[in-house]
Amino acid sequence: MATARSVDVEDLDNEFRHKTIKYRGHTYRITELLMVDYQKTIRQATATVKDPVTGEDTEKFDADYHTAIMLGKCVTIDGKKTNADALYEKGTALVRQLQRDVSAMHFDEEIPEAEDDDVPEESSGEVPAKS
Repeated sequence: MATARSVDVEDLDNEFRHKTIKYRGHTYRITELLMVDYQKTIRQATATVKDPVTGEDTEKFDADYHTAIMLGKCVTIDGKKTNADALYEKGTALVRQLQRDVSAMHFDEEIPEAEDDDVPEESSGEVPAKS
């Protein structure tokens, strides 16, 4: 028997997107990272290794480790912070969905263009007089 799954995507007031997934009695919330925090995850997943052929130090990015770090930073379960180890003890279908959603939120989704009504008119630079 399939378990019901509901998804809610919203924009937060502070301009950080989030997505909520309700699955098997738990609420998983994915929140977009600050750029500075995202850059930290890149550094965490990058190691300096010695090239076996040339003997030179090179940087190697571990995409799987990066995904695990991102899950730990972006996902809460029932409003509580978690880590990748706790998430990886969940079912494969859920973890793969969370991985796809975190990836889409940070890499794939484009910010929609503003409608003309949403864009403020150019300011004349003058401060309005007090009444």
